[in-house]
Amino acid sequence: MARSLLKHGAGIKGIARSGSTVRILLVDDENEGRSFLAGYFALLGADVTQCASSEEALRVFDEGRFDLVISDVMMGGLSGLDLTVALNTSGRRPLPAIILYSGSVDTALPEAAARAGAYAYLSKPINFGLLRSLLTEIGQSMLSPRRA
Repeated sequence: MARSLLKHGAGIKGIARSGSTVRILLVDDENEGRSFLAGYFALLGADVTQCASSEEALRVFDEGRFDLVISDVMMGGLSGLDLTVALNTSGRRPLPAIILYSGSVDTALPEAAARAGAYAYLSKPINFGLLRSLLTEIGQSMLSPRRA
């Protein structure tokens, strides 16, 4: 299984802004799910920093550079939506792409995620084929010249 995951790592490499290792900030208050996703991204060759809350993620974000932020929406304290708005209004440039996910059946969440400034929204359980496609898309958009 690790071999099949590793062959998809090419899509994630285009996301890195400096150096060859993609730096991901992963935010989820559920340790088991967060650890599983961290393991998945580690297999793809990413350097993953895990946070158990949006508040912790904001502190960690201020201390480092990240290429991608992936966050659960529903957490105690600040939600993933709140985190997305805070990152987008932080003044830091360039901003990392932000992917939000949730197990909620609230059909308004994808639109709320877009309004908050997220690149994409995924439903749990996460479809890893779709996630890989998103990572490739993000990588390609970062390599393409920006249009004014």
